[in-house]
Amino acid sequence: MARPAHRLVDRTARVLALLTLCLAITACASFDRHKYYSSVDLPLTVAVRDSFTKEALWQMDVPVHHTLKLDFDRAGEIEAMKVSGKPATSLRWEVSGPTYNKNGSAPLPGTPIYIDQKHRPAPEYPPAKD
Repeated sequence: MARPAHRLVDRTARVLALLTLCLAITACASFDRHKYYSSVDLPLTVAVRDSFTKEALWQMDVPVHHTLKLDFDRAGEIEAMKVSGKPATSLRWEVSGPTYNKNGSAPLPGTPIYIDQKHRPAPEYPPAKD
């Protein structure tokens, strides 16, 4: 008769392990993400600027036919649980497209920021292939 209780304990342990794994995976995810596409007609430059000084903290000319993804993170926050009004303390970026893929990160000062988009003169064509 002890077998059904043993199965219940096993099943409960498996469910708890699965829930813990799901929480650990989502706790590392950020919900403050942005995506930008640069085209021939609208080539794009994206900058992250300090809200007070207007200084560019990070900037990139997104190549034509490429996508830029920005992911902002805040210190000491598990974003799956809550999203606070704290300013971001780090930035992860990725550029992907037909000619190359690059990624990196940049520290941010933890002060209010904004994303500035500027369109470069169009049309802008991608580099010629050799």
